[in-house]
Amino acid sequence: MQTIYQPLDQRRSQIRLIEIISIGGSEKVKCKLSVSSLEDNVEFAALSYVWGDPKVTKDIILNNEIFPVTTNLAAALKHVKAHWCNAFPDRNPGLFRIWADAICINQKDPEERSSQVNLMRDIYAKAELVLSWLGHRIDEIDVALKALKTIAKETRELSSPEARPWKATRNFFGLPYWQRVWIFQELVLGKRILL
Repeated sequence: MQTIYQPLDQRRSQIRLIEIISIGGSEKVKCKLSVSSLEDNVEFAALSYVWGDPKVTKDIILNNEIFPVTTNLAAALKHVKAHWCNAFPDRNPGLFRIWADAICINQKDPEERSSQVNLMRDIYAKAELVLSWLGHRIDEIDVALKALKTIAKETRELSSPEARPWKATRNFFGLPYWQRVWIFQELVLGKRILL
């Protein structure tokens, strides 16, 4: 692990970013880490995901060393670059860099972990794209997202009384309240929530 993680300069808000070198079909995902400062306005994506069971891992190659990650993260690494390329079709895919906490933070160093957790708000705010990885059931997730888009489209077009609950639901989720920056923290950190 020592050769994978070089020290970070906390004063410069340094972070590590992942470059995905290859995702090969049955081969291990191959990545390397680089150090950047948030002060330098570097372009990068950030990954939002569920770690999954830490006991169920898959090996990747990180800086030429075997590195175990959760299966959910391994699956995400196989797909995020393609999603970034779809979001930025005019960009060179070789420029893709992503931040994912389980890899970019040395989880065995409590001091680093603490300082990097304090930077997470800035990391997600400065990322040019946050990729939300919902899981590896891609076909199922695609169907669900298409269904939600269809519901949204149809509720905009409906005028019958039966459409009222759907329109109310769409309007509910469209309230400015849900667009606020702190909404997630407020709802997650609150001991009890009343809407």
